Amino acid sequence: MLSKSRVPGWNWLLQRVTAILLAVGLMGHFLVLHYSRLFSKETLTAPASTAWRFSSSPIFWMVFDGLLLAAGLYHALNGTYNVICDYNPQPCTRKTLAWTLWIVGLVAFGLGLAILGRFVGFSLGKV
Repeated sequence: MLSKSRVPGWNWLLQRVTAILLAVGLMGHFLVLHYSRLFSKETLTAPASTAWRFSSSPIFWMVFDGLLLAAGLYHALNGTYNVICDYNPQPCTRKTLAWTLWIVGLVAFGLGLAILGRFVGFSLGKV
């Protein structure tokens, strides 16, 4: 991701695979979170709905939301990198951009997992 690889088609292929994962995952996300009234007589707010989801099957939802987050970050950051590389920046700029996007992606993924972890009782400290 975000660099020249030995097989140039991998970045292209992973961009399409993450697009499919996002389309399917977002349909599931919207169906369960935003249309939960279809499954229950109670009207739950988004945090209450999320807490209910995680209490019913925490490992499944942690993996589902983690994969959705990873696919979204990869798709967005790889797409950003490819668009900027279309303007043919200098090799040093390209390498700096790749490292910056990797760091931003990893930090965002870590923060997202920490937030998801709060719903299953995992905490990194007192807040």
